[in-house]
Amino acid sequence: MRETALRSGELNVSDRYLSCFPYGDGAISVKEHRDKLQEDAQCKAASISTNPEELRSFILAWSGSACAKQVAARLLQLRNSSNFMQYRNTMLVGTASKQGTADDVVSCASTCQASGESCPGYSFDTGQKICTLWSAVQSRMPRGNTESGSLKQVPVGVPANPAPAAPAQSQQPPRGASMQYGNGIDLPGGDYARYDAMPFQQCNALCLASPECLAFTYNTAAQVCFLKSRVGSSVQAQNAVSGVKSAAPALGAPANGGSRITNLMSNIDLPNDDLSLDYAMLRQIPLSECQQRCNDDLQCAAFTYNQERSACILKRGFGRRQMFYGATSGIKQ
Repeated sequence: MRETALRSGELNVSDRYLSCFPYGDGAISVKEHRDKLQEDAQCKAASISTNPEELRSFILAWSGSACAKQVAARLLQLRNSSNFMQYRNTMLVGTASKQGTADDVVSCASTCQASGESCPGYSFDTGQKICTLWSAVQSRMPRGNTESGSLKQVPVGVPANPAPAAPAQSQQPPRGASMQYGNGIDLPGGDYARYDAMPFQQCNALCLASPECLAFTYNTAAQVCFLKSRVGSSVQAQNAVSGVKSAAPALGAPANGGSRITNLMSNIDLPNDDLSLDYAMLRQIPLSECQQRCNDDLQCAAFTYNQERSACILKRGFGRRQMFYGATSGIKQ
């Protein structure tokens, strides 16, 4: 029974043994095992906590342990990021300067804090573990599984010069600097997110703020927003208004000597259109070299880099984008 308790990772197994055999050498070893399990459990909880009191309590209780040192570093990160006003289940809207993966919201906030005045705010997708740093923040809007912070109070709303409200079916669709709109038009397929009971303004602004969003379709009757990572054919549909980013590059556009990749898309894959396999697959090279190889090659219009395999795939074109954890892609602009 002692061996069972020592092999188990459950605290209640050790507790049952100690209640039956509270004395002797076996009890000592099981108690040591139980203490280690308890430390590990509390360490795991502290490693994701954003409550300074919980972190300080752990540091005092487990002073000197390796985990206590890690938690102390996290507490310092949390203090550095405390200058931000916190917004739960909220996405900021503005100009994104950088996007990448982060372990948690504290790490995301600390990265923004280290950037100084060039980063007035951040947004962290807790599901995808994606950290977005903003160079300019204009407003905020509801978004599930997203934690944001800003150095100044941010109003609820949409960006400056927003698209007008959803037009009536008899009117011409509005046109703005960043979106081209189609009234009575649906864009089937390519959905990567759906939001119910969302106003048209917020649907439009959310697509503008999301690097992975190339277009959206909004159902005016049901007030449902569909964000899309690719644009295919369009069809006529009652109660539908669609928007396509006018700044997005033309699908399948060839590369040219004056184009370069300046912005990278984290956790985005560009499937299909790989160059010939004996040339396209470059293994065991860093992301920066993959980007440079594509920039230097006139045939290359885009690339996808697999971080797990350190593999670089050069592409002669790009037809659509899709979410792929661990992938980084770039398109010549």
